[in-house]
Amino acid sequence: MEYLEAVTNIFTCIGIFIAIWQLYLSRKATFAEHERTKKQATIDLHREMYAKIYEMNHQIYLRYGREEIPYEEVKKDEEFMQMIKTYLNTLEWMSAGVNMEIYDIDVFDRLYGMGMVRVAGQLEKYIAQRREDTGEREMYTDYELLVTRLKEIQSKRKLYSINQNAKIKYHL
Repeated sequence: MEYLEAVTNIFTCIGIFIAIWQLYLSRKATFAEHERTKKQATIDLHREMYAKIYEMNHQIYLRYGREEIPYEEVKKDEEFMQMIKTYLNTLEWMSAGVNMEIYDIDVFDRLYGMGMVRVAGQLEKYIAQRREDTGEREMYTDYELLVTRLKEIQSKRKLYSINQNAKIKYHL
């Protein structure tokens, strides 16, 4: 009888170990799927927004190149001012998605990072003046937070290695 109980206990322990191992593998697969889904969502966002973002970015570049964009000068051209607002609002909600981890920051950096950092530098005083004029201190804060994070990622990245962080991190 004792022999039968010992064998039963051994098989029970093995069963528990297998259940824990399966739980671990299931959790790991769930994280991997979540990462893949975030990356896919980021690519889908890019497909949806690329033409719109590119056109607005191109208009800014044609007018100002890489120079600072002066608020008072932009204010005089209502159509261009509206385009800048639309551009910043679009970048703000995209940034909010990245900051809330709906979109993957490494893929986002690969697709938009350099341009967002450049334009943030050009629009820094514009944004500050706009906040002052409107009294909205929180305006474009998600965008600024993301730009700070992108700068940090870019400062750590080795030259010509933009792909290093955009790959799937969880391997089964």
